[in-house]
Amino acid sequence: MNRPLTLTPTDTMQRYLILLFIVAIFMPRDGMSQIKAPFADLSDTARYVGGGPDSLFIFNAGNSQAFLLADTTGYGNHLIVWEEYVTGVGFQPISNTNIMLNLSNQPANQGYRLRLVGTPTLEFVCWVMFNESSLKILTKNAQGVITRDALTSSDCVFIGYIEVEYKPQKLEYFNPNTDSTLTYPLSYKSSSEIIPQPDAGFGALSTADPLNGLLRFSINNSWWKDASYVIKITDQANLVRQDTVLVTAIRPYADFKSPEHIPLNDRDYYPDRDTLYYRAYGENYTEKSAPGIYRFESGAFNYDSIVYHFGDSV
Repeated sequence: MNRPLTLTPTDTMQRYLILLFIVAIFMPRDGMSQIKAPFADLSDTARYVGGGPDSLFIFNAGNSQAFLLADTTGYGNHLIVWEEYVTGVGFQPISNTNIMLNLSNQPANQGYRLRLVGTPTLEFVCWVMFNESSLKILTKNAQGVITRDALTSSDCVFIGYIEVEYKPQKLEYFNPNTDSTLTYPLSYKSSSEIIPQPDAGFGALSTADPLNGLLRFSINNSWWKDASYVIKITDQANLVRQDTVLVTAIRPYADFKSPEHIPLNDRDYYPDRDTLYYRAYGENYTEKSAPGIYRFESGAFNYDSIVYHFGDSV
């Protein structure tokens, strides 16, 4: 016979604490802070012990909507007090009691605290960082053309490389409990584009091992057309930096058309003939003249000279 289940006060309290713990684990982080940044390019949580947890907001360079918003939902009668973090001192009040705090003229890497003064008085902390990086292709001259030392060829082996200097922005914030500086690293990925679109005449690009802290991209196969190579770096906050270099052709391209016979009625090639000659031989003449004049044309380019070889044949 099954007995009915009875819960003691201790059992009930334990289950309540377990449920409360589960709710705390799955509570959204945004719901834990009354400081919002609706147009931040990246949001995260500060990585130190003793926070609330405190929010991190990263704004990319050029973001014209860099501001913080005091979410007073449920605290409409509270007074809004904004404070900024001063190293070695702590949070100090600033002259702003509005619901919005504009960040356009504020220094990079700054901490802010929102105090909702009332019953009860609540405090929320966030850290703001401005993300700006630089990218520059080093293997190009003032005209944007790849430098000759980045192109080599020998025994029909053609090699090229593009060297890039990428300086990611150093993003820092503070642990307000210890005043120590913390760094927020941003991951990034590289991509490339060749303009116009690649065909057999362009050198495919691949990522090479870094050298002296510089990114390198190898041009793998021979190419006979000039093309613009665009190197792009996109970081974790979707900030895109790019630079372009014109890569000049490194080998000639041979494109020889079939010899074309010059007909007898072509006055440019037979200028010394009189009108009787053209009337007798030039008009509607279907046979090739002997000796004949032939035109040799070439669509080849990137060469200094062309040599034709005619073998003796019957």
